[in-house]
Order: sequence, then structure tokens, then C-alpha cells
Amino acid sequence: MKKAIIMFFALILSIIIVACGSSTEDSSEGERLTGPTYSVQIEIDCVENLFFSKYDVDVFVDESKLEKLDHGTAHTYSLELEAGAHTLTVTKTGNKKVDGVVEFTVSKDENFYYKIACTSQQVKVEEIVADASAEMDVLKGTSRNLSGFDTLTNRSITFCGIDFSFPAYFDVLESETASDDYVHYYPEEKNYSCSLIFSANDTELSQSEFDDRKSAIADSIMAQHKNKVDVNSASTVVAGLSGWSMSYITTDYENPAAFNLSFIFNPENQKIIMVFVTFDSVDMSNYDYAGDYYKMIQSAEINTKPVEIDSIYDIAYVRELNEYSLYYLFDMDSKIVRYFSTNDTGVQVGTISGEMNSGMKMYFDYGDGFSETLKYKTAHNDSIAILTDPSGFEWEYKKTDVAAAEAIIKQPGYSDIGSQNLSPDVNKEASLQPSQKVEDKKSEEKKDELREHEAKRAFEYYGEYMYPYGFECHWFTKLHEHTQLDDGSWKFKVGVTITNQYGASREAVAEALINNTTKSVENFDVYAE
Repeated sequence: MKKAIIMFFALILSIIIVACGSSTEDSSEGERLTGPTYSVQIEIDCVENLFFSKYDVDVFVDESKLEKLDHGTAHTYSLELEAGAHTLTVTKTGNKKVDGVVEFTVSKDENFYYKIACTSQQVKVEEIVADASAEMDVLKGTSRNLSGFDTLTNRSITFCGIDFSFPAYFDVLESETASDDYVHYYPEEKNYSCSLIFSANDTELSQSEFDDRKSAIADSIMAQHKNKVDVNSASTVVAGLSGWSMSYITTDYENPAAFNLSFIFNPENQKIIMVFVTFDSVDMSNYDYAGDYYKMIQSAEINTKPVEIDSIYDIAYVRELNEYSLYYLFDMDSKIVRYFSTNDTGVQVGTISGEMNSGMKMYFDYGDGFSETLKYKTAHNDSIAILTDPSGFEWEYKKTDVAAAEAIIKQPGYSDIGSQNLSPDVNKEASLQPSQKVEDKKSEEKKDELREHEAKRAFEYYGEYMYPYGFECHWFTKLHEHTQLDDGSWKFKVGVTITNQYGASREAVAEALINNTTKSVENFDVYAE
């Protein structure tokens, strides 16, 4: 499937490149595009006549004459042909006016089968095609009723000035071929057989010239497939830009394949942009690829966000709760992460190591120090990440806008919390006077105490562990008690909303003690309001 896609893509890329040329260039009609060369076997079986028209035939492919075929015999011709359309001509030996002609398209190493019948007026040529009805049902059957297009889990790409949101099952980027003008995604799941391609070509066409040519471009693209059913082809608008969309199923390949393709003209950067989804009958998923494709096309938008050039941050993740949100903001160059929330102005600063596919380790140098791990929920898909906290609990975070996250910690009052040095300078310790040691000890004890937002975080994590279908604390509207004890521990009593596995919610009160010494949640209790 992948080789066939690349070959077909190379052909339509050539078509678009030709179309993208200046309108003043001379492009003679009928000029054939060259492409890859494939090994082709053409088997011809001549039906034997008992009495009349028992003549031999000459065989031509394009302008090349092949070996003569004797009447009533069969022969296989082995050829090396360029990808694209070709003509098979069979004529009566000695009389080219008695002939038969068929066209065929080469898209891979493949075999063609023809049966010919000799008559006094012509040579009838019939292509023998294997029954692909069962495989066609796989492509367009009712089993493809599952949509993978979900704005909460979709991946996104800004390609040549257009924002696209696409299903997360396209979770592998073919990184070795990726560039500013070409991106290829496909599923990691081995039973899926589909591809999503974004490509772009520079053009000298004006808007009116593109509009005049786009129908012809579409016809040239579809002409690359000889056998097509369920053909749809029409002018369209994508992200407010003029374009063309087409879809069809072809049996030109070993496995019938469905094609969904759109090309768009963006006058801002003088590019023709193509978005292409294809899948074949080997695909074992239930996804409605065609339906998801058109949702992707319909939801595309022109990118209007200003380019951020002064931010030191590269990526941000958020966990949104009812009354506040928790953020992780990463500076990948400096290997720094900042953790903060919208209901506390303290910002914890940590260091990072590793990468998100296998699990990025975050170390925060507070108290005795603690580590957390953030890892993509799905490999190579950065839209959702799973945080594993020091207790081993897991929490889901989603990717968010870096500028929006950074704007929170730039608000008045937000500041970094100073971290402790876990390896103090022994010489410095020895040089301190007794009074200084006492004051420093108090200072160290104070820094070792749980901050309120840390204690609240532990409280929430424990509640969500106990009630995994939904546990939300109403810290702003229903906070009954928040007391710090002499030993630095915290006691909370707060109104909560609890949701069960059926989606039903109830209001309750939760209370617990967050032990400053053990950093654990104790005496957790939930009861009706």
C-alpha cells in the first residue's frame, strides 16, 4: 500500500508542478509525464475460431511492437513500463485496419490479463479483472461507522498557513521525509492501512488562473486511475480558500483502495496545498476515514496567530478542574519545567530529563526532593500526556497554548519558589556562628513545611484516586476549613462534587489531614452535606 501511495503521489505531484508553472509558459497538450518504471506482465489469450477469421495478430504497447501471437494460443509479455497510462493495440497481421485497442494504467509491479476474439471487422479485446466485490464492501460497508474525529483528542498541524485538526489514529509521523512542504502520517496500529499526506508546491498562478485550471488539474489527477467507482469531484472552499475536492474507489491496485483528496490555492504564500487520505481493503479498523477526512477539511482555518519570537518556552500542558487549573510549562533548551496553578501564586521550578515518548522525568528540589514523570498517552501524539506523581497515581493533562500558560505566571504576584540545596556546603555550615545555625535551622524547617497549594494538590489526588469517575473540590465557594497545624500539617474540609461510573453526580463534604512529616493523606472522609 505504501509503495503505491508514493507512486501515485509522485504522479499527482508532477501534475500539480506542471499546473503551478507560469501561465506564460508553453505546455503542449498531451505531453506525457514520466514517472517510476515498473515490471509488467501482460497475458493475452486468443480464443480459437473453428472455421473463419483464423488469423494471427500483432501486439503493440504504445508504439512498440511485441512478439506476434498465433491464432488460438496464449502468450505472456514481460515489459518495463513507466508509471501512468498506456495503450495496448492488437491488429490482424498484415492488416492494421482490423484491430482492437484498450488503455491500461501502470501503478506498480503488476499483471494484466486480456482475452481477444478475432472477427472479420475487428479484434475484440476484453480485460479479465478479478472479482473485488468483497473487498469493495470493506471500503464502503456499514461497518465503517466509527468516527475518530474528536476536537478533544485530535492532533493538529499548521501547514503552509492553514490550521488542520485531524484524528489521533494518525499517530506516526514519517520523520525521515518530513519537511515544510511535505508531511506524511499513518497509524502505528499494524492492522490499519491508511495514510494522511499534506504537501505543497510553489506556484506563479494568479487566483483567476488557478480557478480556470483547477477543474483540469482534478481531471488529470483522476485520470491516473483507470477503474473507478463512486466518483465525486467538485469545486470547494477550504478555510475560505478556493480549491477542489474529489473522492473515489479504484481497483487498479492489488487491493482496492479509496482516495479522498483536496487541493487548495493560498495566495498569501503562492502555494497549492494538497491534503490526501487513502486506505485500502486490507485495513481492519471500523473508522469512517472518508467522513473524518471531510470533517478535517471543513474545520480547517487560516492561521491568524502572531508568531511568538520572544518566549523561552516550548510546550505547555494543563489539567482543568472546575474552579482552577494546573499547568506544566517547559523550556526544552534549558531543561527547565515550571509547575503552577491558577489558585496560588507560587511557581515550583524543576529540571527535566528524557523525552515524552518514553517518559520525561521532572525533578523538583523541595524538601527531600521529589520526581514526577510526564509521558505521551499515545506514542508520538503530543495532544494528551499522563502525569505519574510520586505516589504512583496517574493524571491526564492536555496540551495547551504556550503563550496563554506563560501569561498566567506573568501576572502580578506570581513568583518562583526558591528550592533547597540537597548537598549543602559543609565548610559553610562549619563556619556559622551558633546563633546563625539556630536561625538557619528555623529557616530550613519553615522551608520544609508543606505549602497550602501542595497540600491541596495531595488532597485532590487522593480524592480522585478514591473516586476515579469524578472528584472536584470547590475551594473557592465551599471551603469550610483550611488550617495549618503547629507541626506544619494541613487540615481541610471542603465541599466536593462526586460522579459515579454512570455519570450521575452528588454533592458532599470531604475532609482530611495532610501530614507534613510523612507527606501523606490521613483520616480522609466523605459524607453528605
